[in-house]
Amino acid sequence: MTNERNPRRVGRALKWALGLSLAINLILVGFLAGAAMRFSGKDWAERRPGPELLLSGAPFVRALPHDARRALGRKLRREATDLPSRAERRALYASMIEVLRTEPFDPDDISAIFATQASTAQSLQSRAQAGWLEIVSGMTADDRADVAARLEEALTRRRDKGERRP
Repeated sequence: MTNERNPRRVGRALKWALGLSLAINLILVGFLAGAAMRFSGKDWAERRPGPELLLSGAPFVRALPHDARRALGRKLRREATDLPSRAERRALYASMIEVLRTEPFDPDDISAIFATQASTAQSLQSRAQAGWLEIVSGMTADDRADVAARLEEALTRRRDKGERRP
Protein backbone atom coordinates (compact mmCIF):
# COMPACT_ATOMS: atom_id res chain seq x y z
CA MET A 1 0.00 0.00 0.00
CA THR A 2 1.31 3.45 -0.87
CA ASN A 3 1.30 6.34 1.51
CA GLU A 4 0.16 8.98 -1.02
CA ARG A 5 -2.30 11.72 -0.12
CA ASN A 6 -5.18 12.75 -2.26
CA PRO A 7 -4.04 16.11 -3.77
CA ARG A 8 -7.64 17.28 -4.13
CA ARG A 9 -8.31 16.71 -0.44
CA VAL A 10 -5.11 18.51 0.60
CA GLY A 11 -5.97 21.50 -1.63
CA ARG A 12 -9.47 21.78 -0.18
CA ALA A 13 -8.19 21.53 3.40
CA LEU A 14 -5.56 24.19 2.69
CA LYS A 15 -8.22 26.55 1.30
CA TRP A 16 -10.33 26.10 4.41
CA ALA A 17 -7.33 26.65 6.69
CA LEU A 18 -6.35 29.84 4.85
CA GLY A 19 -9.94 31.13 4.92
CA LEU A 20 -10.25 30.45 8.62
CA SER A 21 -6.89 32.11 9.26
CA LEU A 22 -7.99 35.19 7.31
CA ALA A 23 -11.26 35.41 9.26
CA ILE A 24 -9.44 35.19 12.59
CA ASN A 25 -6.94 37.84 11.48
CA LEU A 26 -9.72 40.22 10.43
CA ILE A 27 -11.51 39.77 13.74
CA LEU A 28 -8.28 40.41 15.61
CA VAL A 29 -7.47 43.53 13.57
CA GLY A 30 -10.99 44.86 14.13
CA PHE A 31 -10.74 44.23 17.84
CA LEU A 32 -7.36 45.94 18.11
CA ALA A 33 -8.47 48.92 16.00
CA GLY A 34 -11.57 49.34 18.17
CA ALA A 35 -9.51 49.16 21.35
CA ALA A 36 -6.99 51.65 19.95
CA MET A 37 -9.77 54.08 19.06
CA ARG A 38 -11.44 53.72 22.41
CA PHE A 39 -8.34 54.17 24.52
CA SER A 40 -6.51 56.68 22.32
CA GLY A 41 -7.65 59.64 24.40
CA LYS A 42 -9.66 61.09 21.53
CA ASP A 43 -13.41 61.45 21.80
CA TRP A 44 -14.27 58.84 19.16
CA ALA A 45 -17.25 57.58 21.08
CA GLU A 46 -18.47 61.09 21.78
CA ARG A 47 -18.71 62.07 18.12
CA ARG A 48 -22.02 60.32 17.61
CA PRO A 49 -24.26 62.50 19.75
CA GLY A 50 -23.93 66.23 19.22
CA PRO A 51 -25.02 69.15 21.35
CA GLU A 52 -28.60 68.57 20.23
CA LEU A 53 -28.63 65.42 22.37
CA LEU A 54 -28.26 67.46 25.53
CA LEU A 55 -31.04 69.77 24.37
CA SER A 56 -33.32 66.79 23.97
CA GLY A 57 -34.69 64.69 26.76
CA ALA A 58 -32.44 61.71 26.00
CA PRO A 59 -30.23 62.06 29.12
CA PHE A 60 -33.32 62.31 31.31
CA VAL A 61 -34.87 59.20 29.79
CA ARG A 62 -31.61 57.23 29.99
CA ALA A 63 -31.35 58.08 33.67
CA LEU A 64 -34.58 56.21 34.35
CA PRO A 65 -34.50 52.52 35.24
CA HIS A 66 -35.00 50.16 32.29
CA ASP A 67 -38.60 49.22 33.12
CA ALA A 68 -39.56 52.89 33.57
CA ARG A 69 -38.04 53.76 30.16
CA ARG A 70 -40.07 51.01 28.54
CA ALA A 71 -43.24 52.17 30.32
CA LEU A 72 -42.64 55.73 29.13
CA GLY A 73 -42.13 54.53 25.55
CA ARG A 74 -45.34 52.49 25.64
CA LYS A 75 -47.26 55.44 27.06
CA LEU A 76 -45.97 57.79 24.34
CA ARG A 77 -46.83 55.31 21.57
CA ARG A 78 -50.31 54.80 23.02
CA GLU A 79 -50.97 58.55 23.14
CA ALA A 80 -49.46 59.31 19.72
CA THR A 81 -52.75 59.03 17.86
CA ASP A 82 -52.71 62.67 16.67
CA LEU A 83 -49.05 62.65 15.64
CA PRO A 84 -48.24 62.23 11.95
CA SER A 85 -47.71 58.71 10.70
CA ARG A 86 -44.53 57.60 8.96
CA ALA A 87 -46.27 58.07 5.61
CA GLU A 88 -47.31 61.59 6.55
CA ARG A 89 -43.75 62.44 7.63
CA ARG A 90 -42.41 61.09 4.32
CA ALA A 91 -44.95 63.22 2.47
CA LEU A 92 -43.75 66.25 4.42
CA TYR A 93 -40.15 65.55 3.36
CA ALA A 94 -41.30 65.07 -0.22
CA SER A 95 -43.09 68.41 -0.12
CA MET A 96 -39.89 70.03 1.19
CA ILE A 97 -37.99 68.65 -1.80
CA GLU A 98 -40.75 69.87 -4.10
CA VAL A 99 -40.63 73.38 -2.62
CA LEU A 100 -36.85 73.50 -2.95
CA ARG A 101 -37.10 72.66 -6.65
CA THR A 102 -40.00 75.00 -7.42
CA GLU A 103 -39.38 78.26 -9.26
CA PRO A 104 -39.96 80.90 -8.14
CA PHE A 105 -38.71 79.88 -4.71
CA ASP A 106 -41.06 80.74 -1.84
CA PRO A 107 -39.43 80.75 1.64
CA ASP A 108 -42.86 80.94 3.25
CA ASP A 109 -43.65 77.42 2.03
CA ILE A 110 -40.54 76.10 3.80
CA SER A 111 -41.43 78.09 6.92
CA ALA A 112 -44.82 76.38 6.93
CA ILE A 113 -43.18 72.94 6.71
CA PHE A 114 -40.80 73.84 9.53
CA ALA A 115 -43.72 75.11 11.63
CA THR A 116 -45.51 71.78 11.15
CA GLN A 117 -42.41 69.86 12.20
CA ALA A 118 -41.82 72.15 15.18
CA SER A 119 -45.36 71.78 16.48
CA THR A 120 -45.13 68.00 16.18
CA ALA A 121 -41.80 67.95 18.02
CA GLN A 122 -43.15 70.28 20.71
CA SER A 123 -46.20 68.10 21.22
CA LEU A 124 -44.09 64.97 21.56
CA GLN A 125 -41.62 66.68 23.89
CA SER A 126 -44.42 67.97 26.13
CA ARG A 127 -45.92 64.49 26.39
CA ALA A 128 -42.53 62.93 27.10
CA GLN A 129 -41.81 65.48 29.82
CA ALA A 130 -45.21 64.94 31.43
CA GLY A 131 -44.75 61.16 31.31
CA TRP A 132 -41.23 61.42 32.74
CA LEU A 133 -42.47 63.65 35.56
CA GLU A 134 -45.30 61.23 36.30
CA ILE A 135 -42.84 58.33 36.57
CA VAL A 136 -40.37 60.25 38.75
CA SER A 137 -43.17 61.57 40.97
CA GLY A 138 -44.17 58.00 41.78
CA MET A 139 -40.64 57.02 42.85
CA THR A 140 -39.25 56.77 46.34
CA ALA A 141 -36.59 59.21 47.49
CA ASP A 142 -33.90 56.55 47.02
CA ASP A 143 -35.07 55.80 43.47
CA ARG A 144 -35.06 59.51 42.62
CA ALA A 145 -31.55 59.79 44.06
CA ASP A 146 -30.46 56.94 41.78
CA VAL A 147 -31.98 58.71 38.78
CA ALA A 148 -30.19 61.93 39.79
CA ALA A 149 -26.88 60.09 40.09
CA ARG A 150 -27.28 58.47 36.66
CA LEU A 151 -28.27 61.80 35.13
CA GLU A 152 -25.30 63.56 36.70
CA GLU A 153 -22.96 60.83 35.49
CA ALA A 154 -24.34 61.06 31.95
CA LEU A 155 -24.02 64.83 31.84
CA THR A 156 -20.49 64.94 33.29
CA ARG A 157 -19.04 61.89 31.52
CA ARG A 158 -17.31 63.91 28.80
CA ARG A 159 -15.63 66.29 31.22
CA ASP A 160 -13.19 63.55 32.18
CA LYS A 161 -11.99 63.38 28.59
CA GLY A 162 -10.97 66.99 28.13
CA GLU A 163 -12.27 70.45 27.48
CA ARG A 164 -15.87 70.92 26.58
CA ARG A 165 -18.23 73.80 26.15
CA PRO A 166 -20.77 74.21 28.98
